[in-house]
Amino acid sequence: MNPHQYLPPAFILLGLLFAGAGVYSIRSTRRLRRNGHRVPGLVHGLNFERGSEGGGNYYPVLHFHTMDGSFVRTTSDVGTNPARSRPGDQVTVVYDPARPDRARPENLLGVGTLMGVLFILLGTLAATAGAAITITTYS
Repeated sequence: MNPHQYLPPAFILLGLLFAGAGVYSIRSTRRLRRNGHRVPGLVHGLNFERGSEGGGNYYPVLHFHTMDGSFVRTTSDVGTNPARSRPGDQVTVVYDPARPDRARPENLLGVGTLMGVLFILLGTLAATAGAAITITTYS
């Protein structure tokens, strides 16, 4: 049994998972852009999360009040490197009215869409490569 026979299906599966994650990212960003409430907020700090290759991203910690006056402290689910904002910056926060802890600075909405497109492209490339190898090998 050849251990490499599992690589093409793994490429296809991982590619489909990546593409699915990209679609989810784009859809959730569009939903937040369309249905989110916009309020003034403050970047209270930045959380740095190290990546697997030694780099990492800065995720803004946001403080804001919802439209009904509730105080929210949350960390954006989208980060960048370099950071697009600094602690103390006043920003417009877009939050999900059903889940106010799901919030982003308005200037990061496009980053979610860009990440989604990249995931779709990489996923499609991986799945296509896996399918091509499978077809070539077994035909």
